[in-house]
Amino acid sequence: MNKLENKYIMIEDKHIEEYAIATIISEKHYGFKIKVDKKWFKAILKEVEETQGYRDQFSSTARIAKILNLPVNICVGREEDGYLLGIEPF
Repeated sequence: MNKLENKYIMIEDKHIEEYAIATIISEKHYGFKIKVDKKWFKAILKEVEETQGYRDQFSSTARIAKILNLPVNICVGREEDGYLLGIEPF
């Protein structure tokens, strides 16, 4: 685990243990979450009010990595936030 300017954390060469899509993460958002190293990380795909900008490719990348059991590098916000910022299967 590498800390980048105390804002982001890279977690490298891990497998996604679980994947879950959520129609509502909060009252205004829907998205998905993944479990890596026994910790859940979430990503907002779209806010209810948004008319553009759906980010389904992000969810699809995580889902495919889980199904194919591919190792991934993930970038997350400060660990206590649990917010997924990027995913890179390899």
